[in-house]
Amino acid sequence: MTTERSPTPVGGPDRHATQSVLVQTDGAQLSVRASGGDGEPIVFLSGGPGMPDYLDEVAELVPGRRVVTYDQRGTGGSTMTDGDFSTDAHVADLEQLRQHLGAERIHLFGHSWGGMLAQLYATAHVSSVASLFLCSPTPGVGADWVAMERDVMAYSKQRSSSAAFAVMGVRSL
Repeated sequence: MTTERSPTPVGGPDRHATQSVLVQTDGAQLSVRASGGDGEPIVFLSGGPGMPDYLDEVAELVPGRRVVTYDQRGTGGSTMTDGDFSTDAHVADLEQLRQHLGAERIHLFGHSWGGMLAQLYATAHVSSVASLFLCSPTPGVGADWVAMERDVMAYSKQRSSSAAFAVMGVRSL
């Protein structure tokens, strides 16, 4: 893992300014934004997959802390070099990002699919996680996702009129 572009040195006139770097992992080049704040890094994991980071405004709510946002592989300013969009590849990217940050442990804030990624990472790297904050996490992928969607639709159908249920279906398209 190498850094393609060096960040602005931390400790200058504004050591809390956000710095952008490209971090090379085994199968991707991640576009990473990090503040020079204090403490263990808080890494923000956006939903998707397939969406660039959108959590920078949430990250700004913790001034003075070391916060990190990034575009996941193949989205936004990040590229993918190995064609692998699996959850294992995303977990590996996050581990290599932690190593790049030089952090023994990280705090994870995961929204939607990012919440599921946070849980998968914590399961694989329990000693590297200081805390988890899960915001509306996705319950799973594949068969788990299909089962959740089926249950939500059945629940919605039982509790709404035919017209309201039809409108929900149109909106979901």
